[in-house]
Amino acid sequence: MPQAAELSVITDGAEWIWNRVAGYFPDAVEIADRYHATQHLAQATKTLYLKDVAAAQRWQWERCPWSRSLSA
Repeated sequence: MPQAAELSVITDGAEWIWNRVAGYFPDAVEIADRYHATQHLAQATKTLYLKDVAAAQRWQWERCPWSRSLSA
């Protein structure tokens, strides 16, 4: 049976899921899905730019252009 060269697992980024993945597939590449990755980026943006909403939007949109279509 052919074997994959690399295994990737896409999840919502919950710690318990990463822990489960690591237990079953220790060599897997772990990827947060696009929706949840955008949520995490938005939270980081709010932390970095506490009161400068315009700067926060610019910073996030430069890193995550598709987040423009999501509500804040």
